[in-house]
This record gives sequence, structure tokens and C-alpha cells, in this order.
Amino acid sequence: MDNDETQSVASTTLGKIASHYYLDYTSVRLFSERAPSVKSEEDALNLLCDATEFAGMPPHTLQPTPDTLHPTPCTLHPTPCTPHTKF
Repeated sequence: MDNDETQSVASTTLGKIASHYYLDYTSVRLFSERAPSVKSEEDALNLLCDATEFAGMPPHTLQPTPDTLHPTPCTLHPTPCTPHTKF
């Protein structure tokens, strides 16, 4: 916010929120405009999904599934000398 009389610059409340939570300014504006009309959980989730931060996230269907992951076996060799070992 620019103040012509004092030639100073001050941040707005929405700007401080965006800065503190690392949100895009368009998302903060979207939340500011649409949050008062949120009446249900579905409305809230739709609002969050419309945020700029989620634009680049792939849909859940494109994520790897458990059968496509290749688990690596983990072998442990506990010894009684280790204080973190319980027998």
C-alpha cells in the first residue's frame, strides 16, 4: 500500500498472510473473496483446489500405486550391545 503524503510503503494484511505462509498473492485474494461463502466441507475443498499452489500437482491417478513400487528389503542385525535394541 502506497501512502502519497508520507512517501512510504506499508504491507497489507493479505500481503502479510501470503508472505508468512508462502502463498501466491492470487491464492490469498481467492481465499479472501470466496471464503465467506464457504458453507460446507465440499465448498472448502473446492476453494483449496482452486488455489494456485495446487495447479501443478498431478491427479491422484498418476501417482505410483503400491504394486508399481519396488520395495527394498530392510535387514536388521540387532546386537545386545546397542542400547536401542529390545529383545
